Amino acid sequence: MPQYMTHANLRLTARGLFATGGAGSGRAPVEIADFASLMALETFVHDTDPDLAFERFCARASAEDADVTPLSEEFHARETIEVSLGRNIFMARDPQTGALVDLIARSRTSRCTLADIVETHVQIPDKRLAPDREAFDRSVQNLCEIGLLTPAAHQLDWGSMRRRFAICEWFGFSRGIPVDRYYLDSFVKLIRERVVGEVLEIGGRSTNRELYGFAKVTRYRTLDMRPGPGVDIVGDAHDPALHPPDSVDSIVAFNVLEHCEQPWTVVENMRLWLRQGGWAFCMVPNAQRIHAMPKDYWRALPEAVQWMFRGFSTREISQYGNPTTVIAAYLGIAAEELSRDELDEVHLDYPVATCIAARA
Repeated sequence: MPQYMTHANLRLTARGLFATGGAGSGRAPVEIADFASLMALETFVHDTDPDLAFERFCARASAEDADVTPLSEEFHARETIEVSLGRNIFMARDPQTGALVDLIARSRTSRCTLADIVETHVQIPDKRLAPDREAFDRSVQNLCEIGLLTPAAHQLDWGSMRRRFAICEWFGFSRGIPVDRYYLDSFVKLIRERVVGEVLEIGGRSTNRELYGFAKVTRYRTLDMRPGPGVDIVGDAHDPALHPPDSVDSIVAFNVLEHCEQPWTVVENMRLWLRQGGWAFCMVPNAQRIHAMPKDYWRALPEAVQWMFRGFSTREISQYGNPTTVIAAYLGIAAEELSRDELDEVHLDYPVATCIAARA
């Protein structure tokens, strides 16, 4: 039988209780409003066995209010309270002062401490608990789906993921479409109608015009460090003299900047080469194995991409990825092996790829 433990970072304000990713996280908040979920979360702080947890849950459902130490008046006075729950961990923190309160002993006695804290800020509408195993299991499943209950320590089933080498060291090409290519296709669909006029692609081939479906292009030229079929300009994109200034309407650079020794210099050259109001469209990988072609320098995260394009008048970031697709990208699992929902979910703390549309 699966064993569970609570792993939750919560933030309580006058608007309610929300699950967050903790300090520095970009996770979208998820509201936790029902009493059963609050009780289940607290139960699995102390018990990992679902049967035992359900017994505790039922005992609370039929019990009168426990005789426990009341919460300090400080909880009522604080505008915001952050709560961290883990295996035998129950900490409350005031983010403004940093003051910490350890509530694990109180929680062992009452098993209702989380709900008591919530009620210092908002009223829980219905505090009745039904000793119903199906309803309890539904709450557990929902809490697992939003990441607040996890497999207990040492209970993970690694399966095919526990391995010394990637499943496909060719990024997933041996199995289908690599995950990052799925995201590139998503970005191209987003920008296709905006790639117009005279276009320069850095690190590409002339056939990409048809591959990407750029139908509004009047002229398509390519730049690469090495000569080859479909390469119009051979040279280093770090060199501003390689292309005339104010000469193109659109610049495309997909999976290029990570190979540049100084990508910020290349970005500035893009701005130099673009006509006023022209657009640059770029993608960089965040979760991808090292691929020295010829060299691999950087993994620019979303804020780094924003910074590199800071000289542009408009910046539109598109971020793709989540914990599942990060693992898939590193192990070379193909996009076809995941569901559309798994691929399209975005978790800001786990980018696989970052794309930007930037206007000069």
